[in-house]
Amino acid sequence: MEQSHDELTKITGIRFTNVATRAIVFNGITIEYAGSDPYRFIWKGLRIDASSVVAPYNHFGVDINKDITKFMYVFGLAASLDESSVFEEDFPGVEAISTVKGLRMINQGLID
Repeated sequence: MEQSHDELTKITGIRFTNVATRAIVFNGITIEYAGSDPYRFIWKGLRIDASSVVAPYNHFGVDINKDITKFMYVFGLAASLDESSVFEEDFPGVEAISTVKGLRMINQGLID
């Protein structure tokens, strides 16, 4: 993620700090029934949702306010892509999805 943050700084000229403020972890399960009674749980994976605070700051002579909206759009897209990439690259065999990856898969016709 540091690499993508450095790339974003190079593209926009805006430096920033990014602090995770909370993370929520959910277990994904499927319930199998024996008749009408729950019989067992089958673990399917994790769902992780996190939020962060992005604080852009300026250096001498740099006006960050003129491009801050574009910066936030690009930062949001890059952060969403990092959400899935960090798991898939660091944990081989783990499949992950983020909003950007999901939209890309829809666009490519891989999911409906």
